[in-house]
Amino acid sequence: MTTFKPITEVEPLDQFVTAQPLQPFLQTWAWGEFQQAVGRRIWRLGAWRDERLIGSALVVEHQLMMGKTYLYCPRGPLADDREILIQLLSAIRKLGQAEGAMYVKVDLGLNKFPLPIQELESAWSPGTPLQPATTLVLDLKSDSGIMLNAMHQKTRYNIRLAEKKGVTTRASTAAKDFQTFLDLMHQTAKRQEIRLHPDSYYQKLFTTLISAKMAELMVAEYQRQTLASHLMIWCGQTATYLHGASADDNKNIMAPHLLQWRTIELAKRRGMEKYDWWGIHPDDPNHRWAGITRFKLGFGGEIIKYPGAINAVLQPQWYMAYRLAKRMRGGFDV
Repeated sequence: MTTFKPITEVEPLDQFVTAQPLQPFLQTWAWGEFQQAVGRRIWRLGAWRDERLIGSALVVEHQLMMGKTYLYCPRGPLADDREILIQLLSAIRKLGQAEGAMYVKVDLGLNKFPLPIQELESAWSPGTPLQPATTLVLDLKSDSGIMLNAMHQKTRYNIRLAEKKGVTTRASTAAKDFQTFLDLMHQTAKRQEIRLHPDSYYQKLFTTLISAKMAELMVAEYQRQTLASHLMIWCGQTATYLHGASADDNKNIMAPHLLQWRTIELAKRRGMEKYDWWGIHPDDPNHRWAGITRFKLGFGGEIIKYPGAINAVLQPQWYMAYRLAKRMRGGFDV
């Protein structure tokens, strides 16, 4: 018999999440703790059979204008079979209704079975993803030599160049390295015209996930200067490159290339099986991610497309007004 009740303990949830394809850290207990740390309400929905967790969904409440809210499930729900997943989607929609949300958004993750969006009940319709729609994944079970040979020739050249120039790399959880990482993030955001969250958001992300032994900085240095740094997420056997940053100067040293390769080597030594580059946009050479996409693709890997996002609109009039306001302000559709 299947029962639906909240998940109240870390272990069963994280064991279930790390048994899923690509082991989505956005559905872990620690990610829920981080969302609470930045002031959001969360729910951890569970489907149980004989006291065994067979489905889960971390749902997060986000604030909108005029006191309105929406509920969001990132890279979930997760389930052992299609029927449980459909029931969890229904539970998320009912939760949104009970909490007075304007709408519910689900960024579907990878499950062990296909879930064609067109087969879902009519309450759901396609929405705009908040997470990257496409990612690139390296198979870390391959031999290092094979991985190097699979890279673009220019990528291998840049790795060797950084080595010859004397770039060094290390892993860190130190506060001073995190502050340097933030400084580099601001340089990168200005250079690439990217909007960042407040520094406090990244600080809470870092400290919360470090406490769960899920986060770590990788640092590349040259002549006592940090040239590149990125934030890694370790979840099960998947290493995820979440946020990266580099200095404005000494671009010709190619520190980010060596830093990525050293991170891949570290992940292999730690027994990781996948290296998730988190997001690419390979279909549009003019996309704002075009440069970073070329950089990531240079390391090789398998391109993976996610099923997409779906919305359940609960307050149609407010929803239409909100969409119109977003468009008028130049924001993306919801």
